[in-house]
Amino acid sequence: MKGGLVLIVAMLLLAPAGAAAATPVNEYYQLLRVKATWSVDGTRTITTAEEGTIVVNKLSSSAAYRGDWPGYPLSGGALDFDQPLRRAAGDGKPATCSEDDRSQRATTAGRLALSGRQGGLRASVTLNSPCQAAFGWLDDLHAPSHWDLTQDLPTGRSAHVVLDDSRTYSGRIESGEDETVTVKWHVEAWYATPCLSFAGRGGACSSRSSKALDSTRVCGLASRAQVATAVGSRPYVYSDHPNSYCFFRGSRGNLSIYRGFASAYRPETDYTSWGKLLAADGFGSTRVVRAGGGRVLQVLGDRPWVRDWYAYKGNEVLFFTFVKGPASMDSAILRLSGQMLARL
Repeated sequence: MKGGLVLIVAMLLLAPAGAAAATPVNEYYQLLRVKATWSVDGTRTITTAEEGTIVVNKLSSSAAYRGDWPGYPLSGGALDFDQPLRRAAGDGKPATCSEDDRSQRATTAGRLALSGRQGGLRASVTLNSPCQAAFGWLDDLHAPSHWDLTQDLPTGRSAHVVLDDSRTYSGRIESGEDETVTVKWHVEAWYATPCLSFAGRGGACSSRSSKALDSTRVCGLASRAQVATAVGSRPYVYSDHPNSYCFFRGSRGNLSIYRGFASAYRPETDYTSWGKLLAADGFGSTRVVRAGGGRVLQVLGDRPWVRDWYAYKGNEVLFFTFVKGPASMDSAILRLSGQMLARL
């Protein structure tokens, strides 16, 4: 659910003490939803004394992008509209194009990115022509065939990008025809961050610098039987940072687990309210249960690939994410998180 949370937590848990202070604020924001539509339509006319103005050709083209949690767990990086989109109900990227009533191949191509630090955020959007015909018509007018748009936003818990405008280009082209092309776009994007506030000159999502972890091995916090119950039979266990990371894979699916200190990303305050924010805005659901001598926060997104668990006790936190497998694994992972937390 945390979309950006995966990389946020990875940065906080695996980075050396104080390193988070240099992290750009935008890297703590998760892209929750994108809705973009744009069109390039045109007419070519000739004018004669006998017949007046006659339309001799028409162009109609459009593209759209709609996705919840697109690119999850994208955090801080740009979203390219032409990349494969994980489909769910309502998501998609249709494109159409026709010239003189003849259909042509069309694509949805563009990019959305967020940048900035504590002083503010900037959303940048690039929209490309939906088809070769649209490119050609614009080129005949020496007009741009892609459009770079920006919007500045304050640094807050959420950021709502809205870009709505149009451009009209007209002139007489080399063939002697008068051409008019109208470009329209409407782009909306919703970003949010689990961070209630940012600390330090660089804007780290933490209350103070992280301490060094002890030698406790994350993979050793669960028995093989407990792992098999969560991910399925014949579990495979791997770690390249034994005291801060573990990966489990079985016949049902797989998950990754990160370990860190509560002071680094404060689940009780930041992530509990993060789950409530997502639920309130229709992006997911959340619950908190007592387990393993502490608490486990479960956050499930409104897309099946968005699932996270934060198990915390005292100053210790275990973060369960990158889950692949059926929804029936959710209750088993919730139970596993409490079992592993109990051993910390």
